[in-house]
Amino acid sequence: MATMALVGGLSGCGSGLADLSTATEAAAPTQTFMEVGDPPVRLAVNDVGEGRPVVLIHGLGTNSYTWHEVAPALAEQYRVVTIDLKGFGASEKPLEGPYTVRAQADLVQEVIDRKGLRDATLVGHSYGGGVSLLLALDDAKAPRQRISRLVLLDSIAYPQDTPLFFDLLQVPVIGDLSMSVIPADVQIEQALRLAYEQEHAITEEAIARYSAPLATAGGKHAVVETIRHIVPEDIETIARQYPNVTAPTLIVWCDRDRVVPIEMGRRLAANMPNAAMRIVRGCGHAPQEEKPAETLEVIKAHLRGAYDAQLGVQTN
Repeated sequence: MATMALVGGLSGCGSGLADLSTATEAAAPTQTFMEVGDPPVRLAVNDVGEGRPVVLIHGLGTNSYTWHEVAPALAEQYRVVTIDLKGFGASEKPLEGPYTVRAQADLVQEVIDRKGLRDATLVGHSYGGGVSLLLALDDAKAPRQRISRLVLLDSIAYPQDTPLFFDLLQVPVIGDLSMSVIPADVQIEQALRLAYEQEHAITEEAIARYSAPLATAGGKHAVVETIRHIVPEDIETIARQYPNVTAPTLIVWCDRDRVVPIEMGRRLAANMPNAAMRIVRGCGHAPQEEKPAETLEVIKAHLRGAYDAQLGVQTN
């Protein structure tokens, strides 16, 4: 693992703030729908910018909106592809078929292959980090020069205790009943208050963007089924393979994460041979929304190779 550094106040993030303020006029994303998988499912895909590809994969219960603060700035220098996972955002929400990390990874892989992406950087948040880890492991087994770098933001990676409402949603009948009875906007607002440390990130727009898919039966089904299968049955076997990922990896973690504790990030960094870890101060579970300038700064630094000299350096 590499040295761990704290990414703190705005004094060290002037370039990040400038990037955010000037990126608003960047080319608008072009949303298309791709049919992938068997049976086919329609995924919403945004593709904007030119250059080396950066693929952004959102977490549980969110969608590509989670990248609205960082994607435009990245698209000024890179080709940025954001994907709404099956069951989330604008993607199709079938009532049949698996909602597992493995199944989601296979669908994302098909998007990557169909778009002909090579030398790509995967950026995965939370559940999307778990998807990214599986894709990186697949690439390590049969290198095809698809994935050159990895960024994991507060990623799931190991067995861990889950929030109480996760446990409730996994109970048959109770989970489905809860999703049906509690208004979607109330569910999302409470989930964001649990996950986020920064109140400013809990906006009416965020609540609306994340709650809209829950207005459908498919959206409710997707959340419940994803939570029920959020920890792969073979997670211990998967975790033992993390040292096989040799792609330069940046692990970014909020210091106040109550959903996936920072200890998980430290463990992951210790188990990956080419990982550097950056800790973002003053945020909960979503650095890209709570501390976008700081998060953008470290992602862009990793894309430039700024941390490569530190990779694999063990620290106490």
